[in-house]
Amino acid sequence: MGLFGKMNDSRPAELSISRTYNSHRKGKIMVISGEGEGNIVTVDSLNPVRVGRSEVTNDLIISAKCISRNHCLIEYNDINGSFVVTNLSTNGVFVNEYRLPKNVGVVLKPGTVISLSDNEHLLKLV
Repeated sequence: MGLFGKMNDSRPAELSISRTYNSHRKGKIMVISGEGEGNIVTVDSLNPVRVGRSEVTNDLIISAKCISRNHCLIEYNDINGSFVVTNLSTNGVFVNEYRLPKNVGVVLKPGTVISLSDNEHLLKLV
């Protein structure tokens, strides 16, 4: 017998919650123009990609003079599939000729092409 009288045998069915969250999803950064053209770098929520001239601090190294030692940081949100790009450079990171603000993470969708300081160095977020 239950606390409030007779226990009812007709209990509600167990609820099953399915989650579409997949912690193994990864984004990719494709070098589509400039030094390293054709290279693809994988990025996920635990492993952001640093882009720049410095071989010590970066994952994607571009040695051109117009690229800063630490040019930008690219992070991936595996929950919604978006990217967060932070401009760390002097010469800028651009999307459609719009300069991203310095030291501010900007959310970008897959398929976006970013330009590093000039139109010679293009990366596509996929």
